[in-house]
Amino acid sequence: MSVKELNSLEFLSHKRLVTLEAVAEAILGVPKSELGDEFKYNVDEYILGLPSHLKKDLSLLFFALSSPFVSLFFVGRFSSFSRLSVSRRRSYLKKWSVSRIPLLRTGYAALKSLCGWGYYSQESVHAELDYPGPTIGREDETPTLLYGKEKLKPPVDVEEK
Repeated sequence: MSVKELNSLEFLSHKRLVTLEAVAEAILGVPKSELGDEFKYNVDEYILGLPSHLKKDLSLLFFALSSPFVSLFFVGRFSSFSRLSVSRRRSYLKKWSVSRIPLLRTGYAALKSLCGWGYYSQESVHAELDYPGPTIGREDETPTLLYGKEKLKPPVDVEEK
């Protein structure tokens, strides 16, 4: 992926970006400084590929998270989500994940999926996870569940022995 400037993000405005980083820090446990620029571009690019009605839903979700009134309702503090401590953000999102309101649970699942996909799809994270990368076309050199970490060896025919 080519390196873009932050101004080239189309969906993620500055306010949404700050909220996304705060959500990712709470859900993934990765500090904002370690998320990387590729994370932001991956999420922005993915959201741009969604249908317009889902983009509107995500806009409302980011607005709800950045609204101090929503935070007052869930956490008891009149502050935007990004200004809460990490532990408060985690408890805030935990309430959404187990809420009786299906819309909040769906919002949490969407945020968790966006953050997880945006972070773990970065090639720089693959080594940390011991993920060998895409395996299509590399079946003979990559570890498999059947053969472990050894290279895949073609089966020996009985007639060749």
